[in-house]
Amino acid sequence: AAYEEATSLLKRLTGYVTVSPQFTAEFVEKHQRIMLNRELDEPVVDMLQLNLERDTSRRDALTDQGERDADPPVIPARRDLFQVCYDFLKMLCKGNPQAQKRLFPLIEIFSEHVGIEKLNVADTICEIVRDNARLISQVPEALMRHFMTAIHTWGRKARWLRFFEVFLEIGGIPFRRNQDLILRLVMEDWDALLDLSCDYSQPNQDLPQSDPRQGATLLQLIQNGEHRMEVRSLVKYHFSSINLLALCAAGKNAMNKARILQHVKFDQVTSRLLWTGRRPDGTVETEVDVDGVHYVRLAWTKMMHHVFLASLDTQSVVQVQEGMRVWVDDSPAIDSERYPGMEGVCLMQEFLRDLASLTFRLKALTKPPPGGIFTGVKDAWGHDVGCHIQYALLVVQSLHKVFSRTDMYPVNGNEDQQALATLLRGAIFDLFRQMRRLKCVTATDALTFADLLSAMHHRYVAPSDSETAMPPPL
Repeated sequence: AAYEEATSLLKRLTGYVTVSPQFTAEFVEKHQRIMLNRELDEPVVDMLQLNLERDTSRRDALTDQGERDADPPVIPARRDLFQVCYDFLKMLCKGNPQAQKRLFPLIEIFSEHVGIEKLNVADTICEIVRDNARLISQVPEALMRHFMTAIHTWGRKARWLRFFEVFLEIGGIPFRRNQDLILRLVMEDWDALLDLSCDYSQPNQDLPQSDPRQGATLLQLIQNGEHRMEVRSLVKYHFSSINLLALCAAGKNAMNKARILQHVKFDQVTSRLLWTGRRPDGTVETEVDVDGVHYVRLAWTKMMHHVFLASLDTQSVVQVQEGMRVWVDDSPAIDSERYPGMEGVCLMQEFLRDLASLTFRLKALTKPPPGGIFTGVKDAWGHDVGCHIQYALLVVQSLHKVFSRTDMYPVNGNEDQQALATLLRGAIFDLFRQMRRLKCVTATDALTFADLLSAMHHRYVAPSDSETAMPPPL
């Protein structure tokens, strides 16, 4: 009864510090301030310092490495209470520097609860340091290693890889110290920590032999909706692996770009982008959630953007210049025989298709969804229009890098290249028009669209028939 009473009270308190139709952001901030002044965090922290014993017998008896999983608690009711405590602390310090500063000294104590079944500690620790430059710079290497050890001990979970992302950016600006630290730790155990293929068609030691996903390809996983699983999703872990590398190379971190370049080549990234969503013969799979495909392509596009397109390193530029299937299908003839569905396919055509298909989806919407939030919006083609929008915006940013650099898009391009560039320009303009109509483009995004169209104009890319003028700023 005591557990139930405490849980009920904490859930009510959590509601007061959560933005909802009942409480606006202003009210939440006021409630956070009142609770901190009343020191309501202290009894919650005291509860979390009670002993929560874990049962390690299952882990000790393992013979199949793929069956690694979190340890069950000896007292499940106490575990459930701890989860409610962590949920409350997460919301209490969300966007509140005072609460973040108060809870920061406790993150190493909180991390001791990592690896307990159905207990999510990582998200609370992330919220304690999110966008707080002073605290992020003080995070010890030992905490980073603790979460990497967790992956070794209890198996791959996407949220443990996502844990590192919060330390890599402050308000969207890369944080160099942690980029170097995290990439160094990742490269110490590259193969064990990262999944850059998500191909389980052959027996894989990271999955139990009895797991029904054994034998599945990335496409089959997406077809089965595996990317929408809340926990233990292989596709989400795949995405987080690529995304982590991309964030480690973001900004002007030339050293990290070069380090990743030693492991991942431009043609590999292009190939992953093109093959995601295709059958073994290269033809496009139609019976699939297209947003699952966009989800994976988003990660690879981000890596392409940060490691190659935004790099001034000679090796990166040469790989882009000599890359296969960028503007035309210049693959060996034997590839067309082996993969007939890939004949004539190139990266820029795929970008064109993905931008045009988003425009088509947005045209079908008569008005923005409630609250203007597109995340999770379903339609006849996929389960998350918001993911498609996020991917398309990253494509626009990447194309801006390409057309802004003469070493990647020369003025004297051939006729086929110019014709494809004109189609891209038209697709970009049409997409912006629909996004502006539905109010799903920010002022920053609008500026990126305008800069891209301006760069294409200076590269003598002819306007399309649908384009009559530069889209006006918001």
